[in-house]
Amino acid sequence: MDLSERATPRSYDAQVAVVGSLLISPECAGLVFGQLQETDFGDPTMRTLFGALRALWLAQTPIDPVALIHRVGEAYTQTLAEVMAAVPTAANVEEYTKIVRAEAQLGRMRQLSLQILDARSADEAAEMLRQAEGLLAERQSAAIRSYGEMAQDFLDRMNDKRPADYLDFGFPQLNEKVAISQGRFVVLAAESSVGKTALALQLALGIARGGKKVGFFSLETSAADAMDRIVAQTTDVPLPAIKHRRIGEDYAKACWDALEKSYELPFELIEAAGSSVEDVRAVTLARRYQVIFIDYVQLLSAPGDNPAQQVRTISMELHRMSQQLGVTVIGLSQVTPPPKDAKGRRPELSKENLRESHQLIHDAEAILIMDLSDLNDYQSNRILKVDKNKDGPCCRMLLRFDAKHMRFSYQPPVEDSETQASRERIEAMDRNREARNAKAARERRAREDQESAFRELEGGKGDDLPF
Repeated sequence: MDLSERATPRSYDAQVAVVGSLLISPECAGLVFGQLQETDFGDPTMRTLFGALRALWLAQTPIDPVALIHRVGEAYTQTLAEVMAAVPTAANVEEYTKIVRAEAQLGRMRQLSLQILDARSADEAAEMLRQAEGLLAERQSAAIRSYGEMAQDFLDRMNDKRPADYLDFGFPQLNEKVAISQGRFVVLAAESSVGKTALALQLALGIARGGKKVGFFSLETSAADAMDRIVAQTTDVPLPAIKHRRIGEDYAKACWDALEKSYELPFELIEAAGSSVEDVRAVTLARRYQVIFIDYVQLLSAPGDNPAQQVRTISMELHRMSQQLGVTVIGLSQVTPPPKDAKGRRPELSKENLRESHQLIHDAEAILIMDLSDLNDYQSNRILKVDKNKDGPCCRMLLRFDAKHMRFSYQPPVEDSETQASRERIEAMDRNREARNAKAARERRAREDQESAFRELEGGKGDDLPF
């Protein structure tokens, strides 16, 4: 059949152009096969020819018309001649490749749209919508950059006078140690009742104040309870007074002023009990969040025969989602603390104590562990430990915990009362030790002087004795 007599929509023309370019200039094969699959070709004939060309290339067999006909059969001889006649040059093969991929994506979305119209239930339609969202988020191709391109990009970034776009957690000391850009997966972990949700809310609000749109997926805390904590954090109103609705006129004015200033804050809380990663992904795409918090990952639903398998799947999907959507994912996690010894002491928490699965350790770009400074006192300060940090040092810092307002503040160690008391005790012990050592040295010298005097007396002549 003559190609000119055939209906040739944009997608078909591009498919013909890609196949013809491969035959004219086989050196473009790496670029094309790195971005296209057989399923991107809607026309059956072009799909067959492309698949055969790809097979030749993978087998390291020279790509030419003779080898192609040998693989697909003599029936394709006329079609192949027409393809090569229709494509005089391969100069624009990169553009043809982009068109084929874009048209294939559009075709899949149209097909899903028709299936949604024929859906027999809301759940079936929702599943198809999630597939459509996945197509929107799909990476167009593997990003391959030469050393020269990367070097130029580096120089451009170094000459850019604007500040680097990292998350502002609201803690300058944490910002300095943990530089998190878009598309990263971070884990924040602590034992139950230590305050990881309160800290996560404080971090989320700090990031929102920095201009990022934040979605907080809460799988166990209601919006009302979360807002009570937020108001207590951002005002001087104690949380117990809020809970019992006894805030008084002065506190009421403080609440009103604080809420009025932050009314347009780009922060949203999603009550997400029973949600899966796919559900989180769909809402994130729909609301266009730049940063999301998940409180907490072990509560997300996922397939698996046991919790370890489920969390492994959740971790990999969250990591993949952060990369594909360019969204920073901060997942809260429970821990399984190490056992205490006979004196009630236990080793400090580490990333090895993350509950259910070590997959979180592998997938996370950074892992923050929060622990009590005094294991027997839930009112004590918190230790925030950066236990994994791909782009910076691991470290720990002390956070002062204000239980009345459920908020945290950075506490320089030298100003912390517990640390200072400990340091003073050590210094006192050192002074006492020095005093004891000095006294012992004086007594030793006195004994040595006395013994020396006796030796002199014993070694002298009898006429020299004073008695």
